[in-house]
Amino acid sequence: MSHHASGPNFDFPRGDARLDMTDLYAFTKPGDPDKSIVILNVHPSFRLDSPEPTTSEPFKPGALYEFKIDTNGDAVADICYSVQFASSKNGKQTGTVRRTQGARAIGVCNDGEVIVENAPVSVEHEALVTKSGDYRFFFGWRSDPFFFDVTGNFNHMQFTGDDFFKDKNVCSIALELPNSELGTNKVGIWARTVDKTGDGWIQADRGGRPLQAVFLPGEKKEDYLLGEPANDDRFIGVFAHELEHSGGYSSEDAGNVARMLLPDILSYDPRAPVQYPHNGRTLTDDVADLFFSIYANRKVTDKVGPHGDLLDEFPYLGPPHNVMKQNEESMSAVKLDDARRVISAAEKKAREIGQPMNIAVADEGGNIVAHIRMNNAWIGSIDISMKKAYTSRAFDIETADLAKYSQSGGQFFGIHASNDGKIMIFAGGIPLKRDGKVVGAIGVSGGSGDQDHAVAQAGAAAF
Repeated sequence: MSHHASGPNFDFPRGDARLDMTDLYAFTKPGDPDKSIVILNVHPSFRLDSPEPTTSEPFKPGALYEFKIDTNGDAVADICYSVQFASSKNGKQTGTVRRTQGARAIGVCNDGEVIVENAPVSVEHEALVTKSGDYRFFFGWRSDPFFFDVTGNFNHMQFTGDDFFKDKNVCSIALELPNSELGTNKVGIWARTVDKTGDGWIQADRGGRPLQAVFLPGEKKEDYLLGEPANDDRFIGVFAHELEHSGGYSSEDAGNVARMLLPDILSYDPRAPVQYPHNGRTLTDDVADLFFSIYANRKVTDKVGPHGDLLDEFPYLGPPHNVMKQNEESMSAVKLDDARRVISAAEKKAREIGQPMNIAVADEGGNIVAHIRMNNAWIGSIDISMKKAYTSRAFDIETADLAKYSQSGGQFFGIHASNDGKIMIFAGGIPLKRDGKVVGAIGVSGGSGDQDHAVAQAGAAAF
């Protein structure tokens, strides 16, 4: 919860965990004062309102994960490091880092100087580190270093020392770079995630200082996440109002505290000792005690300390928890995000050929995860699309192939009468596979057999 679940009602920004920033860190490299470490953690492996894990895909392909650096104190970016990820057909991801300087660093930085290209994303215990010149990079799943008693906080700050994050994971973007590449000695750093949509680039999340984006913007949270640090003065009144209620501050004192917390930028000088909030932030700084002491206007401690799994070398973050279990779960389940992606691709194909369709996606057990009926698609095809998905998963076969084998004299003749009539023996059902294992299926109905099959193929390709 440092910046976890910063969207409305403790949900994810734009409803996508992969775009949710959790923490930003900046500190001098241990043993080498001429270099700095900057880390952006995103995509918590959990939801606060559900025991279900988030998607197993680390980063959102095509989106931008940006470090903004202000070198002259005007809260406007002068340097930007942006990271963009791509996914291959086998599900593996790679990251490309670009550096943009000058006026172009203010906006979306998707065309700067390439520093490293197609660096691997790590999903196992071992950290895959990529070196490029004087830079080193890491992208992938890691143990979440944030520590805090979340349950105690929601129980009216009755803290018991139960660290909610001790077994949780995040996806980390870690950069090791020479101090000279920061532009000047004293800088301001913030990060943001930017989503690529049909309407252009949209900022999903942003921030530099921990926790305040979650607790202080009130009803203006969406405006806050879309904002820029240079314009954060407009939120002083919003923050002050929240602080008056949370800590009993006078109006004047609340305004002064709000001004101290804004703009939402992490100050960092590599020449000075690092300790939040004065300079940068290390992986062991107790930001929760500090923030909630300000928030409540009294000394607060949640009785939780730093995690013991941090590393002594880059990327410094501990290995992820339960990687094998997490991977097995991801292999055996088609998540809602997966189903939406498959349906979106299938729907696009259906529009291209001008044929409204019913499109259904089933999980490993043949249960329907999601279904849509396009405008003007046959009502009678709703049931057929779902049964095609079930059939394809039940027998791990394309229903077009099953149709060939179930004709009179074929080895599967009569199979359509099994499973209480749920078996469909004409084209439009295709298994969904990960690493060669069937984990679900798509079923399409509404056109000819060839049309149903083509639309299902488009959806399966997106998986």
